[in-house]
Amino acid sequence: MSQIITIGYIVEGSTDVRFLENIIRRTFEDVALSCEREIEIYSVTWIKASRGKPFVEQIQEAIKDADSLGIKFFCVHCDADDNNDEHVQQYKIIPAFEACESFSVEKNIELVSLVPVYMTEAWMLADKSVFKDEISTRLSDRELGIDKPAETYKNPKEIIKEAIRIAQSGLSRRRQKLNISDLYSPLGQKISLHSLKQLSSYQKFFESISNLLNND
Repeated sequence: MSQIITIGYIVEGSTDVRFLENIIRRTFEDVALSCEREIEIYSVTWIKASRGKPFVEQIQEAIKDADSLGIKFFCVHCDADDNNDEHVQQYKIIPAFEACESFSVEKNIELVSLVPVYMTEAWMLADKSVFKDEISTRLSDRELGIDKPAETYKNPKEIIKEAIRIAQSGLSRRRQKLNISDLYSPLGQKISLHSLKQLSSYQKFFESISNLLNND
């Protein structure tokens, strides 16, 4: 008999939902395939944050909402805004998880941190081939300004916007319809997990899930 798991997550911004929900689901499914027992992903649910409150309080409230929905794995997203996750882990993730520890243990909820280097959009650049397919261009990575490793861009969102602009520069204004907001969902669905695993921040997320599912 398969084990059915329910997943919840909280994100920094609403635009992150369209990308990260797909990535979270696909990552759990990928890990589940390597587990000895059969695991079925039942649902992945976005828990909205209580804006205007300190980060720790947001997570405390969100995990209670997650529990009310029967969620047993809860992913907490926070951009690093730096080239590593040390500051965010020390001042946001660890304090939040410690504040939620007694509740999560009592309710048997596993907490997982999801901290992209710099920002979520860095992960969107992990698979350049899929990215270029989505913006319908045959230009080279260098011509688009995306020839560097994804986690080295301090502002990957602007890099993506500029790549879109370059890709559409030869089109008439009427045909220049693509916007970065159009990319979150399809890239989340199509980007290669193998490519994502080359990014240190994603690898940490993947390994956290793997440890939980294989030791649960």
